[in-house]
Amino acid sequence: MRVSARIAFLSITILMQVRAVAAQDVVVRQSPSRLVVVANGPERRIEAYRTTDLERIWRFDGPRHPRTVVFAPSGRGAVLDAVANSATIFSDRGARSLRVGETPVAALFVGETLFVACRDSRSLEKIDESGTRQVLPTASDVSAAATSGRRIYLYSRVDGTVEEFGSSPFRSISKGRIAPFASDLVLDDKVGYLSLPQSGEVVVFSLETLKITQRVPVGAVPVDLELERPADTLSARTLAVADPSSKRIWRTEGAQSDTAAFTRGFVRGLIGMGLYSPRSSSFPTGVDRIRSNGRETIAFDSSSATLYQVTKKGSRQIARDIGSEAFDLTSSSVLVWQQRLISYPLR
Repeated sequence: MRVSARIAFLSITILMQVRAVAAQDVVVRQSPSRLVVVANGPERRIEAYRTTDLERIWRFDGPRHPRTVVFAPSGRGAVLDAVANSATIFSDRGARSLRVGETPVAALFVGETLFVACRDSRSLEKIDESGTRQVLPTASDVSAAATSGRRIYLYSRVDGTVEEFGSSPFRSISKGRIAPFASDLVLDDKVGYLSLPQSGEVVVFSLETLKITQRVPVGAVPVDLELERPADTLSARTLAVADPSSKRIWRTEGAQSDTAAFTRGFVRGLIGMGLYSPRSSSFPTGVDRIRSNGRETIAFDSSSATLYQVTKKGSRQIARDIGSEAFDLTSSSVLVWQQRLISYPLR
């Protein structure tokens, strides 16, 4: 890796960590029931708004340092507070705070059951609807969690391992060493992706074997990953990669079998389209976060707290001076918290 790229990586990492401490006070997320939930740390409240008119419909006490908001299929949700070591579980009927292990860094629902990964206590906690808890040990320095079907996958940065857990029965299934110091984890069908800023590549690994199947050089400092356009007859799934050093979002085809690649290439050649080559998007600043709903994509620059819409011709600035989690993408707009909830139409 070039010296300049290494310096850029270290600078970007420090900036992201400094801003993350200051900006992780408001989290905005759309629920499966089409409500917008705002976890507001300074006000210590959790609120829900209708997406149609942004009218508040309920409000409950919430955590002081919200880190992330996750939802069950029913719309019931949970907010993590990594400082207070708590998970606040909420619905339209109320909210309650539960003590969890030290430094909860990631959470997800499998059905209506909540799972919380706690970094410093090295544990994965299962909390069912009644509040009954089970705990399993994990590797050290867990930084990300994701689910595929009813399986849970945890990534640990220091040793670069991915651990697989079953949700019911709750058990450890397997563990594989993939690559250390990845900045993001994304799962898609039978494969997983890890972004490696230090080496400038994305590694693809099999969920069945937990072994690397492919290494894809992408940009200079690939930081964040997002699955964009789904696979179809002509093209494989598109993987978007945020590279703040290059001020770009790079795009590449996701993993596909040899048979699928041959078939798509044959069909494209038959209709005269040629090989598929996803285009990159450039920005005036170094974006390090991506969010997509499959049709629209937004990008965020943590160093300048600027939010962009990704367009066919490049990018469009949406808002500035916002928190790193204080926005979300809906089917027709971007919702941003700027002292109040604001809807920015996509265009």
